[in-house]
Amino acid sequence: MNPPLIALLILIMEFAPAEIYSWPLMAAVVLLLLALRPSFFFTAQNPAIPLLIVLLAGTTFSLGHPAGAVLKDIWYILKPAAIVSLGLIFAYLFRTDRNWMKMMAVVVIAVALAHTLNALTTVALEEGELRPTSFLAAFMAPFVWKFYPAKARGRTIIRAATICAVVGMIALSESRATLLTFGIGWLAAYGALQAGGRALFVFGFITLAIAALFPLLPQYDFHNVSFFGKLQNSLNEVMFETGDSRLDMYRNWRGFEAYRAYATWLQASFPERIVGLGHGTNIDLGRLVTFRSRDVLSLPRLHNVYFELLVKTGVIGLAAYLAFMIRPFSARLRARSAEFEIHSRIVRGGALVMLLTSALISGPLNKTSFDGLLIVWSTSFGIMLLQARAGRRRRVGSRSRPGARRVGSTAPARAF
Repeated sequence: MNPPLIALLILIMEFAPAEIYSWPLMAAVVLLLLALRPSFFFTAQNPAIPLLIVLLAGTTFSLGHPAGAVLKDIWYILKPAAIVSLGLIFAYLFRTDRNWMKMMAVVVIAVALAHTLNALTTVALEEGELRPTSFLAAFMAPFVWKFYPAKARGRTIIRAATICAVVGMIALSESRATLLTFGIGWLAAYGALQAGGRALFVFGFITLAIAALFPLLPQYDFHNVSFFGKLQNSLNEVMFETGDSRLDMYRNWRGFEAYRAYATWLQASFPERIVGLGHGTNIDLGRLVTFRSRDVLSLPRLHNVYFELLVKTGVIGLAAYLAFMIRPFSARLRARSAEFEIHSRIVRGGALVMLLTSALISGPLNKTSFDGLLIVWSTSFGIMLLQARAGRRRRVGSRSRPGARRVGSTAPARAF
C-alpha cells in the first residue's frame, strides 16, 4: 500500500461530501484503467463485476421513471463500484508491508476523535439521522490492537488510544450498526472467521448469547427512546411489519419498509420480478406517513438495501449483490505469510460487516458512511487476488519445467 495516499483518501471519504469526491474518483478509475490495463482486473474474479450486473439489471425498466431519480440510483451503485475498482488498482500499483498498520492507527485515532468532537458539538439532529460515526474506525481498531508492530515505539499507548477513541465515538453515536461492526472487527482480527468450522461455532455462540441477553435489556419505549431500548428492539426491526398499527409501524420502521418493498415486488409482472421495476422506482408505503418531519406516500431508498434492490433490480440484481459480498467466503484466498494474513482477515470480516449492515443502513450502498471501509477492504481484496494469481503462475511454471511433478506422480508436491 501507499500509506500517505490511502490515509488522504480515507480522510476525504470520511469528511467530504460524497457528491464532490465521487466524480473525480470515478474519472481517475477510468483513466488509470486505460493507462494500466491490468489483466487481472478484467477477469471473473473482479469483485466489482457483480455491482455492474446490479447496475445493468435495473436499467431494463428505468425509462419510465424521472431522470433525476434514475441517475441518483445509478450513482449509488457506480460510486462503490468505482471505490472497489480503485482499491484493486492500488493493490496492483503498490507493495504492502506490515508497517502500514502504523498509518492506519493514526488515521483511526484521528477519525474517531473528529467524529467524537462533532457529536459533542452537534446541537440537534433530524429524527432518524445517523449521528457522527465511522465504520472504518470501528472495524479497523481491533486490527490495530492485534497487528500493530510489536517492536514499534509507543505501541502500548497507541493501541490503548485507538480502542479508547473508537469506544468513545461509538458510545456518543449510539449507532447499533457501528457497534456491530466493532464486534465483527474483533472476531475478524483474531481469525474467528478464517475457518468454516470455527466461524459456525462463533455464529452459534453469538446466536445463543443474543437469545439469552436481549430479553434482559430494557424494553423499547417509543416515547422515551434509549440506546439499550433500541438495542433490545433490533431483532424486531429486521422482521416484517405490516403497519396495521401506526405505533407498531413507527416502532419497527425498518420492518415496515421491507414489508412494503416486498409487497411492491409481489405486485410486479414476471419480467419485472426478474430484472426489477428499474432504477428510479419509489417504494409505495400504502398510506401517508410522517418520515423525517415530512408527510410522504413513498420512499426512494430504504434502510434494508436487500429489499430495495429486489424492487429496483429484481432477483438478478439481488443475487449479483449477494455474490459481491459472499465471494470472499467462497474464494480460495488463503494467506501464504503473516504479511498477507492481515489482508485475508480484513477481506472476510469486511464482507460480513457489509452483509449484515446491508439490512440496517444500506451497507456499501450507503451514501457515504461506508466509503472509507470499502477502499481499505477492496485494496486488501486486490492484494489477496494478486497473491493467488502469482501462486497459480508459479505452479504452472513449475509444471512446465523439465522434471516437474506430473499429474498422478507419487513425487512430493512442490512447496510454495
